[in-house]
Amino acid sequence: MCSPGSSMAVLMEGFRALDLDGNGSITLRELISILKALGIQDIGEKDLRQIISDMDMDNNGTIEIDEFINMVTQEDIFQLLCQQPVDNDYEAAFHEFDKDKDGNLSRGELILGLQTLGIHPTLELVKVMMEQADTNGDGVINYTEFREIMRKLQ
Repeated sequence: MCSPGSSMAVLMEGFRALDLDGNGSITLRELISILKALGIQDIGEKDLRQIISDMDMDNNGTIEIDEFINMVTQEDIFQLLCQQPVDNDYEAAFHEFDKDKDGNLSRGELILGLQTLGIHPTLELVKVMMEQADTNGDGVINYTEFREIMRKLQ
């Protein structure tokens, strides 16, 4: 069963990924950097300030871990996060990304795959994604690594 308690490690990992300088809070600058890295540039700074303000319970201008967890564990958001695709979905996505059908995803294949989803990542973001997913250090992402990283995102 998907519950906030069972997914706490995933939520904390997500927070750490957004907290670029590792100081325990997400700033407006970090939020803008992450969105730009994901290719999302059509959200204005005013709207982003409002998002932070809505989450910022202590009114210090940043989002701390407790505020982040409070926001994403609200029932409607959490239910969306808890929708669990089956392994067949992961396998189909992996094979769609694996253009040369060698059983591995290269940086180029990852970029092309993300672009087909409407995500235009920066080279820096792709580097980080590869480092996170490539657990055996061979420079590519095999299906097992892909499936595990996708499960962690759930």
